[in-house]
Amino acid sequence: MWYAEDVAASRGRRLFATLVACLACLACLACTGADPRAARSRAPRGWAPVSHDDPAQRAEIERDLSVVVIYDGPRNVDAGKSWPIEATLVNRGSGARRVIWPGDGSGEGWREPHVFYSAEMETAPGTWEPVPVREGLFRCGNFARDWYGDVTSLAPGASMRLDSMNNPGETLDFVASGRIRLFAHYEYGAATRSAQQGEAPRELAGLGAFAIVSAPLELEVTVDTSVQVSMTLRRRTLRIGETVSLASLADVSVENVSSAPIRLTSGPEAQDSFHLDVAGDDVYGRPPTFTAPPSLAPHARAALHADPDVLEPPTKPGHTRMRVRYDGVHARADGTWGVRRARSPWVEVDVVP
Repeated sequence: MWYAEDVAASRGRRLFATLVACLACLACLACTGADPRAARSRAPRGWAPVSHDDPAQRAEIERDLSVVVIYDGPRNVDAGKSWPIEATLVNRGSGARRVIWPGDGSGEGWREPHVFYSAEMETAPGTWEPVPVREGLFRCGNFARDWYGDVTSLAPGASMRLDSMNNPGETLDFVASGRIRLFAHYEYGAATRSAQQGEAPRELAGLGAFAIVSAPLELEVTVDTSVQVSMTLRRRTLRIGETVSLASLADVSVENVSSAPIRLTSGPEAQDSFHLDVAGDDVYGRPPTFTAPPSLAPHARAALHADPDVLEPPTKPGHTRMRVRYDGVHARADGTWGVRRARSPWVEVDVVP
C-alpha cells in the first residue's frame, strides 16, 4: 500500500456515507431535478454569509488541515480504468476544526466542499504539464444541494474519508503514457452555489475560502496510442440558426499507426467510442457519435461517419471549437483489458449572423 503521507485514514461514518450514496443514486435515476432532502431541511434564519478571505485565518486553516492520499495498487496503471485510491482529510492542529462532509455533487464542484483529483505529467525531464479533465463526461443533474447538515467538527488528530470524489483514472484525460504526479484537493468557498445556498451555515459564519492539497503521488500511466483520429474542415463559417451535417462541415477519419491489425468494433470485451467534442456545448446536449469499421489493418485509414449526421444549429455569434475523441477498450492476449485513446487537434468554426 502506497501513502502520499504516512497517516492512517479514519473509517468513521461508513454506514451513513453508504446510505447517502444510495439515496443520491435513487435521485439520479429519477432525474426529476428535485432535492430529496429539501422538504425537511432548510437553512435557518440568521445564518451569516461567508466573509472575504482573511489571509491569516486561511494560512492557519491550511496549516492545520491536510489531505492524505491512500493508494492500494501497482505503480503502473492504465488510463481509463478505476484506480484503487481514496483520500482523507486530517486535522493536524491542536484544536477542533469545523469542516463539511463531501456529498453527491462535491466531486463536480456543485456544492461545498469541492473535492477532486488533479494531475500533471512529465512531458520532458523536469517539465510537468497539467492533465485536463476529460471532455464529454455526463451525469444526472441531481445532487445533494442541501449541505448545511453536513457540517461537522474534526477533532485534533482525527480524519474523515473524502467520499464523492471522481476516480482520476476515469475522469482525467491521459492521452499519452508517462510519469504523473497525482494530487487530491479539498476546497471550501469555491463551489458553485445556487441562490438558496448563498449563505454559509451558522457554524461557519465568518469563515473565508481555503484550499487543501495533498502531497504528490507518483505513478506511471499507460495509454495505447496506436489509433489516431483527424478532423479536417471543409468550411470555417456557420450562420446562426443554420442546421448542417457534419459531413458537409468536415472530413473525419481514423488510422491504425501500428504494425499490427486492430479491432475497433468487435472482439471479446471490446467496445469503442468515437465522439465529437464541442467546446462550450451544453452538458445535456449530446453531440453525435460515429460509426467505424470493425477493424483496421496496419497503417490503414478509414472514414468516420457521424450518427446522427446533424449538428445543433448555433444560437449566437462567436467561435465554436470541435475535435474528435476516441476511447476504446480492447482485450489483451493475457486476458486483461486496456484502453486506446486518441484526440484530434481542435478546429475552430466562426459563427456569424
